Amino acid sequence: MDLTVAKTFTLRGRTQLQVRAESFNAFNWRQYNDPVTAITAANFGRIISASATRTGQVGLRLTF
Repeated sequence: MDLTVAKTFTLRGRTQLQVRAESFNAFNWRQYNDPVTAITAANFGRIISASATRTGQVGLRLTF
């Protein structure tokens, strides 16, 4: 689940400034990796790892 919050401000005439804050994997849900595909491995067909990284970014956009 990704979230974005943005607000646009009018500076002069047609010039606009947009402020954005984005969050990826906002609720910190696990995302499972692919299962082991090596037939000779003891863990064949099992999912043995997952990633649960939450990242965010803030940005500005000037339109004129």
